[in-house]
Amino acid sequence: MDKVQAELLRIDSPDRVQLFFEYIQVVIDIMGVKKGGQQGKTRALGIKLQRIGLQLMVVASDEVVEKFIKWRAIAMAGEFAEEVVEAFADVVFAMRKDIVGETVRKPDDIMDILF
Repeated sequence: MDKVQAELLRIDSPDRVQLFFEYIQVVIDIMGVKKGGQQGKTRALGIKLQRIGLQLMVVASDEVVEKFIKWRAIAMAGEFAEEVVEAFADVVFAMRKDIVGETVRKPDDIMDILF
């Protein structure tokens, strides 16, 4: 990525930030749905995630997109909950870096906030 692209990604776009928050909220909502229950709600949240993923492809950094794809693959494969949460933390951390640039914070800080 050249310097111009990097600067464009750093622009504090309210729409991009809102998209990041929407992803976080949808994942939290999915975690709140009991396995095997509320199938309609789960499907609706899955459709939202698909839309969010496409929008991330357009407005987020390559790192955010890469971490999102990895998280989704782990979540869809039915991996252990801990692995899904760790991958989620990686996405959120990449989003933070996308907004504020380099940071001294680590993905483990997100895990500390979650648990």
